This record gives sequence, structure tokens and C-alpha cells, in this order.
Amino acid sequence: MDLPHSEVKEAISQCKTAGIRVMMITGDNDKTAQAIARKIGLEFDSVLMGEEVEAISDEALKKRLAKETILFARMSSNQKLKIATALQSNGEIVAMTGDGVNDAPALKRADIGIAMGINGTDVAKEAADMILLDNNFKSIVCAIEEGRSVYLNIKKFVTYILSSNVPEIVPYILQFFFKIPLPLSVIQILSIDLGSDMLPGLALGSEKPEKNIMKRPPVGKEEKILDWEVFKRGYFFIGIIEATAAMVAFISFLLMHGWEYGTVDLKDPLLQSQAMTMTLLGAVSCQLVNAWTMRSWESSAWSVEWSSNKLLLFAMLLEVLWIWMLLNVEPVQKVFHTADILLSDLWILLPFPIILFVSHEYYKHRLRIKKYSNQKI
Repeated sequence: MDLPHSEVKEAISQCKTAGIRVMMITGDNDKTAQAIARKIGLEFDSVLMGEEVEAISDEALKKRLAKETILFARMSSNQKLKIATALQSNGEIVAMTGDGVNDAPALKRADIGIAMGINGTDVAKEAADMILLDNNFKSIVCAIEEGRSVYLNIKKFVTYILSSNVPEIVPYILQFFFKIPLPLSVIQILSIDLGSDMLPGLALGSEKPEKNIMKRPPVGKEEKILDWEVFKRGYFFIGIIEATAAMVAFISFLLMHGWEYGTVDLKDPLLQSQAMTMTLLGAVSCQLVNAWTMRSWESSAWSVEWSSNKLLLFAMLLEVLWIWMLLNVEPVQKVFHTADILLSDLWILLPFPIILFVSHEYYKHRLRIKKYSNQKI
């Protein structure tokens, strides 16, 4: 007996929760195929033999596959092509496995052709998009999990980067339309992009798969990474909070130190540097919290083990060190037009990282209710 791998039953179960339909296509007898299917927990509605698939029309097969999960027995390799074509005509994304020379057309036709690495022919491997080195179905499921994780991590990274663009742009817009001093210099914008954003952004791109990653519905064929959700969160939600933090810190600091509206050119260069530093700190302090809450796209930040991403912890420590240098190291202050700020003035910054964290966590909570009301996450 060619027994299934012990991990296959769990992998089949994961596919079911992930919205992936699994069908067996085998050359074995139908009784053997059904016994194996029951052993690995593979559910099916009906059984079709090779001669039946050969006799049935393409349209009839298409209709049956749209309604049923079929177990195919006594199949020849060339009949896989007919099945793959019928599934694709129903709008399905098809991954097809195979190892023989005759499997090559079906592997080529499928959206993802998967050849066996141990006993697969060179022709099958050439036609495939992916080679399964251990011939284990579990490895396919692991690859799906990793792919979903990479997809979400890219969205997290892009959203994180976009959100910091808003507090960089808004100060210039407000300075143009209103009678206020310049809130942020070009070199300070570079310090955000290259200094405080780069490492945390890269760390978000290396997050491990989320706990519920295989409970999410499959990503649609037409779905894009840069979709409305990314721009909405980055520009119009988190970015607006960060821009508000930066400008409230800037204006509040000036008003607390005797500035009157309408005075564009500050005579005191130290006051100008301190006010610009407050703008910079408003954006950077919010980005510190943003990196933490962005670790999960939909789940709570508390659901992610805090120490699981060592690179992010290192990046956040470096960012705190960078903030300290902007406030205390004179050579750095000269380059980036910053100045030291009294602790009694820094309290202005405190509410906004808290507001950002709480509001984004609540947003994700509402998103979970909307998307997964019938699932336990």
C-alpha cells in the first residue's frame, strides 16, 4: 500500500478552513481512492471514473465541478487537462500536481503546476511552476501560508510608509495657505524617510504568518496589493492622525512660547529649530506606535507575540536612540535643524500615539466583525 503522509490529514483540514477546495485525481481503483480519501479526511460528493470523464462533454463537466467536489479514479494523465480547463472556465484558480511526461499539458495549463521532485520526470519539472522536493502535500499548504503572509506583509509595509508621507506633505500645504512659519525642513523629511522609517518598514515585511492566516478567504485574482484599503489606512486614516499630531505639536509649542499668528519669520532661530523639532517628533512618535499596531493587518496587536519579530524590536530601539540624538547630540542637531526640548513641553506629543493605537485597533476590531462574523479568530 502506498500510504499517505501522516501530515496530509491536517493539511487537508487547513485547506478547508482556508477556502481551498481539494480534489483527488488518481489512477487507482475507485474503492482504493475512496478509502484513502476517508483516511485523510478528504470530503467528496461523487466519484467519476476515467472513462466517464472521457465520455462527458466539457460543458457537462464544467457544471458538475461548479456544484460538486469530485473524486476522480482510474484517470489517465491526459484527462487532467480536461479537468483543469473545466475548473478554470468556472473562474477557479487551479493548482495541479503531476510527475509523468503525460502530465506536462495539465501542469502547463494550470495556474500553478506542481511537479514531484523525487520521482518527477524532467518534462514535468520543466512544465511546472513549482517543484515539490519532498513529494509532500503538506509542503504545498505551507507554501500557500507563506505566500499569504508575504502578500499581507507587503500591504503592511506599504501602508506604514504611506502613512508617514502625510505629516511630511501637510506642513508645507498649511505653510503655503496660512501665515505660519515653516514647520519642517527638507533634511528633516529625509531623516523620517531614511532614518526612522526604513528599518521598521523592512521589519514589518519580515513578520511571521499571522495566526489566522489560513482562516482568511483566498485572495481574489483581481485583488491588488495597492488597493483602496491600503490608501485609505495609509493616507486618510493613520496619516491624518500623524499630520494632526505634527501640526498640533508645532503650533502649540509656538503659542506656548509667545508666538502670535501672522508672524512668519521667527527672529529667534532656537525657537524655530525647537518648533520644527516638535513637528518632527509628532510624526516620528506616531510612527513608533504605528509600526507596532501594523504588525497584524486585521487581528489585534496583542495577538502577536511581542518578541517574535527581533528585527522590529531592534528597529524600534534604534528609532528611540535616533530621537534621543536629535534632542541631545549637537552635531546631529546642526545637520537636521533640531534642538533640545524641555520635558515640560514634550507632553503635547503624548495623546496622539495613544489616539493612533486605540483608533487603529478599534478599526481592525470592526473589520474582523464585518469579515469574520461566522468564524472564530
